[in-house]
Amino acid sequence: KPAQKPHPPIFMGGSDKNVFKRVVEWGNGWMPVLSPVEEIKRGRATLNELAEKAGRDPRSIEVLAFGLSGKFRTRAEVKDLEKAGVDQVTIWLTQSEGSGAVAELEELARQVLA
Repeated sequence: KPAQKPHPPIFMGGSDKNVFKRVVEWGNGWMPVLSPVEEIKRGRATLNELAEKAGRDPRSIEVLAFGLSGKFRTRAEVKDLEKAGVDQVTIWLTQSEGSGAVAELEELARQVLA
């Protein structure tokens, strides 16, 4: 089937310079997984530089931080990600069902959104 417009957003993971080049050329965003904030900050700077060289608006490239269990669970951590150039954060829940998941979401809301 030919490429569709609009199409689902294409996010690429990894931190190799070739990944950043692919994001700039073909993608909608970068999704660092298990990356510390400083690495994300450097990755965002690299994306911005490559986008400008390619004639693409760096703001058109989103950064989606993907945090596995135990990552990005406080407002301070999310603020640090925002300062590093992250547009969205996905927080992995440790509880997957029922009242445990609800309690975890409520605690995250208190910690992150407060």
